[in-house]
Amino acid sequence: MRTMQTVSYQPIAADLIEANRLYYVSSMRSQGAIKIFTLSVLVFSGIAISEVWNEGIYSIVTAFFVGLLLGTVFVIGALSVQYFLIPRLARKNFDQQKTLQDHVELVWTDVEIIRKTARSQSTLSWSDFRKMYRSKQVVVLMQSDRAFNHIPLRALTPEQTASIEEYFARAHLG
Repeated sequence: MRTMQTVSYQPIAADLIEANRLYYVSSMRSQGAIKIFTLSVLVFSGIAISEVWNEGIYSIVTAFFVGLLLGTVFVIGALSVQYFLIPRLARKNFDQQKTLQDHVELVWTDVEIIRKTARSQSTLSWSDFRKMYRSKQVVVLMQSDRAFNHIPLRALTPEQTASIEEYFARAHLG
């Protein structure tokens, strides 16, 4: 007989904000922020150098450092999105989408996880999730590169969190 675990919670905007931040940061890491930085420096430096190519070595070196500076500003801008844009958009999404505000009952076994609200119910196998990320506030279960389910850790005991991580890992280890 499968052990069934249940938890219920009232979602809040902060849960969705943290889930979106975690998704964004994890996506940046998996897509290679270092590669993005290097590419942006090369592109900006290349543009700057092409503008001063006939001006001499001093101008070319200066153009490279201008490109380095612009690339750094670009990457800092991309990373700062998590502190400025994501909270605003997630809060707006939470306020507009009433289904995100419904009380949630979460039930899971070693085979599946069921999310129930007054408006809907979904049942997913642990193998339906491609990746799992965890922060100090939420667990994010990725269904695809862009779709995810999140569970606030404030609603889970440490044992429940461990069981979710274990069931996910078991489903993906074969």
